[in-house]
Amino acid sequence: MGFEVTAADCHHLSFGLHSKYVTKRVKLPSLRKSPEKYAETLINILKKEKYDYYFPSFEEIFLLSSYRDEILSLTNSVIPLKSDILSLHDKGDLRKTVKLSDSLYPEAFIPENYDHFIKEIRNFETPLYIKIRQSRNSTGLRLVNNLLELRKMFDDVISRNGLKENELPIIQRKIIGKEISYGALAQNGKVIGESQHIGIRSIPRSGGTTTTRESYFCETCSKAAAKFIEGIKWNGFISIDFIIETGTDKAYIIDVNPRPSVCVNVAYHGGVDLIPQWIKIADNTKAEKLPVIRPGIRSSTHFADVIWMLYTYIKGPESWAERKQMRKLWWQERKDVIYDIICKYDRRPRFALNLFLIIQSFKMMFTKIEPSSLFLFYNSYSDSFLKKKK
Repeated sequence: MGFEVTAADCHHLSFGLHSKYVTKRVKLPSLRKSPEKYAETLINILKKEKYDYYFPSFEEIFLLSSYRDEILSLTNSVIPLKSDILSLHDKGDLRKTVKLSDSLYPEAFIPENYDHFIKEIRNFETPLYIKIRQSRNSTGLRLVNNLLELRKMFDDVISRNGLKENELPIIQRKIIGKEISYGALAQNGKVIGESQHIGIRSIPRSGGTTTTRESYFCETCSKAAAKFIEGIKWNGFISIDFIIETGTDKAYIIDVNPRPSVCVNVAYHGGVDLIPQWIKIADNTKAEKLPVIRPGIRSSTHFADVIWMLYTYIKGPESWAERKQMRKLWWQERKDVIYDIICKYDRRPRFALNLFLIIQSFKMMFTKIEPSSLFLFYNSYSDSFLKKKK
């Protein structure tokens, strides 16, 4: 595309910082521990050097929505309003947003406090999910098939994630059907390009964030997403998790991420290049409608998929023999998968990746940190900071 790229991140083992295709590298303060310093440092860089575009690639977009006007005065970008982000990222607010758009959302219980949860516990019907209201990468996600286990699993989510009384998880009915991960680039409520995939492997293994995926196309999912995106007048990247209910073919929205996601990579591998159209949206010019994704192409987030494999050694609902077979298939399927980070022409990111994997594997074995949190620990923003700046 003819651009010089400056990579800015807050962790030394960020893979992108080590790519030979990066013109300049910038180390920022910790997004997790010092979000205000992160934002201030980034804005100072934008003030000192003339950049044509700023592309927020992950959860920094949540933080920087608080500085949206200042950033857009310095460079071109696509950053949603903070109120719009919260209406989608918080699962309690998401339920209201989905209903306002006349879309479908599973029945959900949002406890006012712990006593409220205990009072209602007998009224639930399994299967159901426990979900943290503001989380990423399936952190805190639990599938409950036995009502007798609900309180224990609920307490475990609270303990592991240090949740306060006003941050208790929601209880969501599990819709039986096909789960489809959907991503789109939208301009003023109209879908410009879209990506769909189904999970081959995920963390947790009962269902959650995919580590290996296959591109897919479902007309029902596409129509439901277009309706929702038009209803909220979305601009920029958005990721939506759907379940197409068995028997009714209804598309239920079960989760939304108002930011770029792995769907950008899946789209690219499937012949849908979203970034050039994002640039047009950032320029406030009309973007071009993109073609439908090619189905059947497998890709993987390498570090997440390796941790998936390692985690089969530790525990799981399957027997040891079943997990051994899972690992055998994992090794066999590697040659047919496109890996997002690994490139034979650019080896330094892989070195950083392997070092990262070694460190995180020890944490996985010797701490109680959720495996899904290990991927994004350094690049997750502070929920409390976003609420404070609201």
